Amino acid sequence: MAIFYRLTQDDTGTPMRAANYLGSPWCYIVAVAVAAVCTALLAVLDKGRKKALARDERSADRSVSAR
Repeated sequence: MAIFYRLTQDDTGTPMRAANYLGSPWCYIVAVAVAAVCTALLAVLDKGRKKALARDERSADRSVSAR
């Protein structure tokens, strides 16, 4: 979004759009880096969620078979 905003708007943004305060090529580099970090973080969180769900499922299966 920061790249799109920078290309279409003329102001420097607000503190919520910190990448737009940087000069031109750095604002684009920072925006891409932030998007990559967010994507990696979401992938790690999703993998952890899947592991937790599988662990809960195995635990539920053991408790049912123990009865």
